[in-house]
Amino acid sequence: MLVVDDEPLNVDLVEQELGAAGYKTVSAASGEQAVIVAAKSRPDLILLDVMMPGMDGYAVCQSLKQSEATRDIPVVFLTALTDTFEKVRAFKLGAVDYVTKPFQPEELLARVGTHIALRREIEAHRKSRATIQRLVDEMRHDMVGDSPAARRLREQIAQVAPTDSTVLIQGETGTGKELVARAIHEASRRRERALVTVNCAALPRELVESELFGHEKGAFTGATQQRRGRFELADGGTLFLDEVGELPLEAQAKLLRVLQSGEFDRVGGARALVRLRRFPRQADRRRPPFPEAREAPWRLMAPRCWWSTTSR
Repeated sequence: MLVVDDEPLNVDLVEQELGAAGYKTVSAASGEQAVIVAAKSRPDLILLDVMMPGMDGYAVCQSLKQSEATRDIPVVFLTALTDTFEKVRAFKLGAVDYVTKPFQPEELLARVGTHIALRREIEAHRKSRATIQRLVDEMRHDMVGDSPAARRLREQIAQVAPTDSTVLIQGETGTGKELVARAIHEASRRRERALVTVNCAALPRELVESELFGHEKGAFTGATQQRRGRFELADGGTLFLDEVGELPLEAQAKLLRVLQSGEFDRVGGARALVRLRRFPRQADRRRPPFPEAREAPWRLMAPRCWWSTTSR
């Protein structure tokens, strides 16, 4: 934090209060020095006096806001000037607050804390937007098209990729649903782990549960050894259930419970296994999954899922 004042006693008083509150400070005894120190140290906040010889506080503030390096640093005027005209002038120049001397330490620290917290929130927001944009840019070489709909799709992928949310991908045949699932996986922190794809429409009806959840030795005729299912194989990575709406209804009911609880058990097993991973699922728009659910599946899954519906 930068304290700017031509009176050493004022600087010492402010630095003592800020230091006691846990803030680190640097100081400047003139406006000219303040501009140099601010550009070099990039403080989180500047406490700026107005009445100084040479370059006064207003000129300093104007110079700071004109520079790319210091434009975003919040400036709080700390001065004995109390006229409304002076306050308005300060805010017009870009100051975020105006504290008059003599000040109450509690008030000063409260205002400083508020502006520091606000700046951190703004910086976090900027970093999030930059991350989303970076992810969008990284995926441009995989997904062809630059229409408004394609850009919205890339933005949605970039938003959901860093999360652990379950994802439902909807669209007509040939619109690239598997490409979307792969893009989500590649843009996530799970990219180093497996992306396991299951074509649900091709699974034999009698082996659906065994393929998805695995089975124990002796669970049924021909089960000569324990077998891990696709859920276990995708542990820590991403499981893509292609054409999930083609699963038998009884398998959809069990799958819905797994998606809600994150737990499942192998066929013939007595112990529940917990696997927390991402489940992108593909569904034909004309045949939505989980029709047997007593409540609307969209309401059940809304807190955890994201939809992307491509146009015809």
